[in-house]
Amino acid sequence: MNLHEKTLELNITHELLNLADSFDWQLSNITSIGFWKTSHNYSRRSFFKKSIAYGLHSSIEGLKDDTGEAGGGYDVKIKSGANESVVFIQYKKGVFSKKKPKNNKNGNKSIFNVSNTKYFKFKLNSTKSNQHFTLRKLSNNITKKPANAVVYAFPLIKDIIDLEKNAGKIIRQTKFVSILDIDNESNDKKHPFKFGKSHSYRICAKDRNITEMNYYYYYYGGLDSSIGIICDVIILGIRKSINNLLNNPTEKEFIKEHEKILELTIDSYKKYILKYFEVPAYLEDNKYIIEKNKEIYPDSLTSSTDKAVVEIVFDYLDSISLWSKNLESIIPEYKAFNFTQNIKLNIDYKTKALHNTNMIKI
Repeated sequence: MNLHEKTLELNITHELLNLADSFDWQLSNITSIGFWKTSHNYSRRSFFKKSIAYGLHSSIEGLKDDTGEAGGGYDVKIKSGANESVVFIQYKKGVFSKKKPKNNKNGNKSIFNVSNTKYFKFKLNSTKSNQHFTLRKLSNNITKKPANAVVYAFPLIKDIIDLEKNAGKIIRQTKFVSILDIDNESNDKKHPFKFGKSHSYRICAKDRNITEMNYYYYYYGGLDSSIGIICDVIILGIRKSINNLLNNPTEKEFIKEHEKILELTIDSYKKYILKYFEVPAYLEDNKYIIEKNKEIYPDSLTSSTDKAVVEIVFDYLDSISLWSKNLESIIPEYKAFNFTQNIKLNIDYKTKALHNTNMIKI
């Protein structure tokens, strides 16, 4: 069976939805799970409201609509269970190649025109649909709201065998790049997208931070949106449960129970995150320390992106743990505590730091 774009779309969307609700799953391992679901007349539905994916009929997908309700050029819209974030994704299937790209008509040479080159080639902006311009219109409107994004998803998956090998963790082999970043980078390089022109986007098979855009050849130095997208998916799910907890009564006995449940849940969730991203760590003073330059499994896919995601999620969980120890004084004013703003600064910092250390080598 051949690998089709729809197959990648279905599997990656499934993984994103699972990751978005993964914090709630850990509650099932906690002995006081009943406390989260029903005590104090809490609504089980509010705690466990699931993230959901939407799609458009093929007849309207290509229509221009800056709301994303009746068009917009995307394949899938994912809405978090917290109703705080919407991500629009246009999936692309790449072609794995070892061939040196030819020079373009201006004689410009590809950065992949070297020996032993291996890369994935993705096509952007069909000459008929001008899909990129439709996505741009959607992006210009939807990204005005915090935590919203319109992105391309570029899975580095060669074939069905590769797909099955990476089942359950395809998201870790996928590069997400926002429409806004691609446009900004293209404009900075004085080669913006042209209406009616198809463009190729190449990603190095060995290092997905090495990329190239052409109709004209130039090194694409824009930030990888993967860290921000994955962290938003995870952290907004955590925030949903925490905020639901805070929206309830604040008796002293109740507050003490909050802290115990949070500590147990956070510890369990850290183990899950480490296992999912295959990032090695050890315990020191009851705190997980991420090991540097070490793989947890012989065939580990651990990358700098995986480690950055784990570090950010851990920082967020640690801040909740520390903050929960003072719940009695914080709860009355919890609305003033902006989780998303704090973690967003951390994501931006980690993303830029990771990006700035990348070398343009194959």
